[in-house]
Amino acid sequence: MSKLGQSHRDPEHIQAWLIGGGIASISAAVHLISEAQVSGSNIHLLDLHPSLGGGMTPGEIGGTMMDEIRRFENVERPQPQKSALVRALNHGPSGLELVETKSLHIGAKNRLALVNLMLEREATCPRVSKNLRKYLEDIQDLNNVKTLNRTESNLYELIVYPIVTYLKEEDVHFHFNTEVTNLTVYPVADPALVTSLQFLQDGLEHTVSINPTDIVIATLGSTSAGASLGTNQSSPPNLSLNWENEVACDWRFWQRLAQHSPKFGCPNNFLSQGLRSTVETFTTTFHGPDFMVLYEKLTHERPGTGAIITLAESNWAISLSIPRQPVFSSQSRSTNIISGYALRPANEGRFVKKPMYKCSGQEILIEILSFLEFPTLLSTSRTIPYGMPFGTAPFLSRRKGDRPRVIPQDTTNIACIGQFVEIPDDTTLAMEYSVHSAQIAVTELMGLPQPPDEVKKSLLLEVLHLMI
Repeated sequence: MSKLGQSHRDPEHIQAWLIGGGIASISAAVHLISEAQVSGSNIHLLDLHPSLGGGMTPGEIGGTMMDEIRRFENVERPQPQKSALVRALNHGPSGLELVETKSLHIGAKNRLALVNLMLEREATCPRVSKNLRKYLEDIQDLNNVKTLNRTESNLYELIVYPIVTYLKEEDVHFHFNTEVTNLTVYPVADPALVTSLQFLQDGLEHTVSINPTDIVIATLGSTSAGASLGTNQSSPPNLSLNWENEVACDWRFWQRLAQHSPKFGCPNNFLSQGLRSTVETFTTTFHGPDFMVLYEKLTHERPGTGAIITLAESNWAISLSIPRQPVFSSQSRSTNIISGYALRPANEGRFVKKPMYKCSGQEILIEILSFLEFPTLLSTSRTIPYGMPFGTAPFLSRRKGDRPRVIPQDTTNIACIGQFVEIPDDTTLAMEYSVHSAQIAVTELMGLPQPPDEVKKSLLLEVLHLMI
């Protein structure tokens, strides 16, 4: 029996229906197979899109991701310096200035102040408390990539693709271009059991019966809903004041689920705040070494040494990631790829006098190169912008109950997973949050004896709580 009292389900007499194709859903499929011993042929994954991966779109399954991380750390040559010093770039009286990590050091006095803040705000601002409880011990390593779990290539190639390959080999059923339009529940007044799913597949309506022994695991919401790609010559087409119409399908299932009962959360709280959660990311490909040479000359650090560099006075609130190359396994040796994001894309640029969401990729690069005081590299580069109306939606203000529990109260065969569910003591937006929700869902629905992984906590704060 699980921690919440769910009885053990017989893996040989179960049909598992997974709604969504992101990392949470495919992680749930892996847990069902590897931990709950459910046959892959009894798992059905329904996804609105033509391929899997959710917001993570562009090894051998016998190893783990940590195996790959340790292998990379052991063989990486040349080894980067122990930690990056440059954390931000700022325009000062003498021109472009480096803001170094040592000037951002958080000593014992400031740490104690953070602890006091956490204790004072625990009741009124629990999210501050959660983040401090989880990350306080890591503050000194904010810009030290040696403390991060790094892989040799991008996460899609090293996580999503191997998992999907594994699931296909296990005969999991994939239903693409499939929108789950509704479900029936019993009893209607206080849903405890899902009895059927209705979905559209390639324009045809289907209904599937859900037995009490079957399970439904649904990914709620989407940070990539309504997202769109621009080009080097054009801005993302849908990132405008009319973007709301573009997100309906990705959130529609959660909206209909929430109509059955408040226990399934309130998606409209997040949908109504879209203008506050909009971010814009971009990826720039440079042909030739010129940008990397200029970057090393400016910062005295090799690519891949630091995690993020913030352009401190950028009107768009831009941060850059200058990773170790190659980023993709098929990447040419003569190319270098960087990426970045902006938290205020509606603002007018400092050098390009228009909002970022109206800028082409080339105009975004002009803004960045102008800030860095680098010469123009437009003829040897290509920048692709990516607008995300709900990129930071999991961070939006909310009330208790706006995010449902992984196992909604008094339900027996449905679980909710992803970035928009409530996991006590955990903090959202990291990929591990989605994976953790999937592990909880499988453990509880299948009645597994082994509890889900516990959330990392600051030992210092735990001791203080015992003392107070």
